[in-house]
Amino acid sequence: MSLSENTSYFILLKKIRQQICDTVFSAESRTNQISITIGYCSLPGDQIHSSEQFLSASEDALNAGKNNGKNCVVGAEQAVINESKLQQRLA
Repeated sequence: MSLSENTSYFILLKKIRQQICDTVFSAESRTNQISITIGYCSLPGDQIHSSEQFLSASEDALNAGKNNGKNCVVGAEQAVINESKLQQRLA
């Protein structure tokens, strides 16, 4: 379990994701369920120096989730770890 998975942010976002996935939507006599991938950033302030860096880290986490099967919650810290592993495999 990564540090990101121990945070209250991760736990809350995971509950939100599950509630969305468990919701059945009905329209025009059809029922549908949706999935959601959530990327978030909770890196320490000494690693984030601007709002652009904060948004970029969150976007990297979102993209890591999409590339890792979708329908999940990924923190920026985990996205960095996954990217590192990917780069090692490609080297």
